[in-house]
Order: sequence, then C-alpha cells, then structure tokens
Amino acid sequence: MKTIFLAAIMFNTFILSAFAETIRVGTEGAYPPYNFINDKGKVDGFERQIGDELCKRAKLDCIWVTNDWNS
Repeated sequence: MKTIFLAAIMFNTFILSAFAETIRVGTEGAYPPYNFINDKGKVDGFERQIGDELCKRAKLDCIWVTNDWNS
C-alpha cells in the first residue's frame, strides 16, 4: 500500500510539474505520525517529509494547505 501511495505521489508530482512551478499540497493534518499540525501551526509528519523531498527533486515550489476532510 505504501509503495502504491508513493508511486502515485511521484507520478502526480512529475505530471503536474509540466504544467506548473508551484504546487499546492492539501492535507487535513489529523493523522499523526503521517500528517499533523505541529506546535508552530504548520503541517508536519512523514507525508510532509516525503512531499518536500519530491518537490525538491522535481524543482518545484510546494505550498502546504490544510482542509477539513468533509470539504
């Protein structure tokens, strides 16, 4: 499951990189340790680390945003 998830993120990141230089990454921030809101009010966790590394390798600017699950 993790492999499929990471492959999907990588595929989407590289496909989207052909169309945009700034990517908005959305998360709820409610599933530690994968994603959560840290003491500074920023998205943190395993998914953030993976996303930041993918953005760095694809030479993209990534902006992390939070949304409620039902939105």
